Amino acid sequence: MIKRLWNLHIGLIKYIYAELKQKKTVKELLVFFKNIGGKYIKVLSEEYKALISLLDPQYRKQRKEYERVKNLKQDFYRALKLLKYLDEKMTAQGMPSWKRKQFWRDFFKNGQVRKEEFETLLKEIG
Repeated sequence: MIKRLWNLHIGLIKYIYAELKQKKTVKELLVFFKNIGGKYIKVLSEEYKALISLLDPQYRKQRKEYERVKNLKQDFYRALKLLKYLDEKMTAQGMPSWKRKQFWRDFFKNGQVRKEEFETLLKEIG
């Protein structure tokens, strides 16, 4: 965070120095400094908000919970993709719907069937 603030100020100084060479009139300089000042305050306030929120224990708890839920959603969507892939694979092989329904019943009731299917998927992938 400190490095980002440092780089922000260094970049600002370089930018101001480069722009000062191009500005000719006082009016241009005033408009330039008004615009750059507004943007600087906006960016600086966002950086300080981020710094304060990182130090807040309540924010850290919320962030941790958010990351946990986000990871659960990603895992859920990955699992859903695998299940869709299995169903599409059985359809492509020409398996009738009654056999697919029976497979899914066995899949959800019997852990051994799940284990075998996931092992075959791993062999296909790898």
